[in-house]
Amino acid sequence: MIAIVRRQLVAPAELVGRFEHVQASPAGHPELDYEVLVAAGSPAETAFELPAAPEQLPPDRPVRLGAYPHPREAGASFDVALYRPGHEVSLVDFLDVLRDSLALEIESADPVAFYGREAVDALVRAGSGARQRIVRLLLVRQGEWVARFGGIAPVASYERLAEEFAVSLSTARFLRPSPEPFLEPFRFSEARGTVRLGLRHPAHWRLRQLEGQPWGHVALELRWIERNDTRACMRVDAIERAAAPALGLQQAARRAEEALWALGLAEARLLAQHPARLFGAAPEPGAVSYRLGGRAFGAEAEVQISALQGVGALYTVATLGPARTADPVAWMAARRAHEIAVVGLNDPEERFVLPPAPRAPQPRGAEGTAAAAMAAAGGTGLAAGHSGGRSPAHRRPEHRPVEIRYDDEGRIDLSVFDELGLDETAAEREIEQFLAELDTEPGEEAG
Repeated sequence: MIAIVRRQLVAPAELVGRFEHVQASPAGHPELDYEVLVAAGSPAETAFELPAAPEQLPPDRPVRLGAYPHPREAGASFDVALYRPGHEVSLVDFLDVLRDSLALEIESADPVAFYGREAVDALVRAGSGARQRIVRLLLVRQGEWVARFGGIAPVASYERLAEEFAVSLSTARFLRPSPEPFLEPFRFSEARGTVRLGLRHPAHWRLRQLEGQPWGHVALELRWIERNDTRACMRVDAIERAAAPALGLQQAARRAEEALWALGLAEARLLAQHPARLFGAAPEPGAVSYRLGGRAFGAEAEVQISALQGVGALYTVATLGPARTADPVAWMAARRAHEIAVVGLNDPEERFVLPPAPRAPQPRGAEGTAAAAMAAAGGTGLAAGHSGGRSPAHRRPEHRPVEIRYDDEGRIDLSVFDELGLDETAAEREIEQFLAELDTEPGEEAG
């Protein structure tokens, strides 16, 4: 069961009577206490319980922490739910897997800051025909869970509720946020040698430094092993410039690929290339990334290779893991491990990074009713591997989390809500523009 405490708003004037403050406390799980502003008069559905063995949950099956049906709009509600993927994952990769399993159409997925943490703010469509719904949702990490805050409404009524959902999403938060940005432990390790080489990696991956390397060359190897089977592996190399002055980024990446052959890669084929250290990041000098397909560990596999010029050395990070079609959760976990290794290379203080760019949607399927394919992207939380498209020009209200404060008498102080700039006319114009551009033709395939 989930205990609910409601409080009426006393300020600001434009929200009084329209919203009320809800604090929810799941029994036995104080780390999941949360608060949010919901439409005044919304009933609360709270007869939910966390499963006794959450590790047995499929990663795409939600555990609900509350639902608040809208008091005036039939079929509309704001809800809170949890997923347990079991491994550290990219939030947009996770949304992408939900897209496939739930047949969602993703109109947009944007990186946002959520109380100093990364989050994904997405607009999706679920269902079809008269049962189709539009969902504005926010994905964040909380302990071992991925949490979803979301407002859902029939297509015909979403326009009237878009601003209310923006307020709810801007105020939803856990009262005891997890201090660790990862779903599973990561730690920073460094190699011995004349060239500096250090990275942040999943704590359960087995790490060893490779001996017998040529002068000026340092290498680390990591393996993800479960039940004596290798799920994924990573090779990280640092080559001092003085030891190989003629070596270029492409040649260094090729060497990294060859090193993966000894770890089980076969039938390798190039799928994509991007002039940055991660797919989807802004092009940068002295960096390139590759994505390859192949086979490894008895199944279809995917390879990510990042090559970059550091201070006095070339660095490569090459990760070999399952293909998405073979094991979507392990695919997400391996991709996330690669991203974090690249972003935190030689930087023990790097904790997380927001994705540099949103993923662009592209309709697919004969009738355009199937889920939107995601554009090739990268950074922390943005996946590569799909045909690129041009997203609609719709700009949703900016997600600006607002901390709810109380005065000395325990009343809610929401004067900071003036910063939200609630403008119903502007919101209506944005929604009209969005609906008018839903049929935008997809763009050319991204590089």
